Amino acid sequence: VGLGWAGDQPWLHITKTYAVCLVLCGASCVSMMLCTNNYILLHISGASFGLFFASNYSFTPAILVELISLDNFTNAYGLILLSQGIGNLLGPPIAGLLFDLTGTWEQSFWQAGIWIAVAGVLIGIIPFTANRRIWKRGSDKELASEKASVA
Repeated sequence: VGLGWAGDQPWLHITKTYAVCLVLCGASCVSMMLCTNNYILLHISGASFGLFFASNYSFTPAILVELISLDNFTNAYGLILLSQGIGNLLGPPIAGLLFDLTGTWEQSFWQAGIWIAVAGVLIGIIPFTANRRIWKRGSDKELASEKASVA
């Protein structure tokens, strides 16, 4: 709820905040493995994971609206949810396989934390791309100005 409120404020850059939250989420995932001997630290690690992961639900729709047109929002958001669902479906069996191969859960937590942090780094690149579109060369304003200069 707090992240959702902060995301509505003009002083917060949603994409950069989301990227930082994902990197911290990955770090808290790795720290869970390191804090198993201390009950309080394990609770703090789990709570920070939940807080930082909650940014996914608060910020993803807002970031998506910045990147694509509102007409394509439902399709794009559906594809994002599909991708997340596939990850949620495949993640636990892969973690179990890593446990079977190594005999410890450490590799599962390392992999989960690292890949969540990598996702944060990749999302952190978005603000520096000037919102270039994948299928077109740029934003609607840039395309309109190019068409006007050509005509």
